Amino acid sequence: MRRQISSWAGVIPGLRRLRFGADTGGRAMGYQFALLTEFDDQAAMDAYVTHPLHAAFLSWVVDHQFEVLRFDYPLDEATSLLES
Repeated sequence: MRRQISSWAGVIPGLRRLRFGADTGGRAMGYQFALLTEFDDQAAMDAYVTHPLHAAFLSWVVDHQFEVLRFDYPLDEATSLLES
């Protein structure tokens, strides 16, 4: 999974931030991994959804019958409480 996701860096246009990790706190209610993606804008996120690398990953996830939770929300001045 990590190998597939790491291949996106510098290849998928508009992908600004890419993070992937395993649960270490035991509070993920059975979910093992988290994938965080941030995009330059909504158009970049829309293009990501149909990008061949993402489509191949999604197919792999479906083939392995992983349960997925997905959240899409804007990160802007209204949602930022602390920036470092």
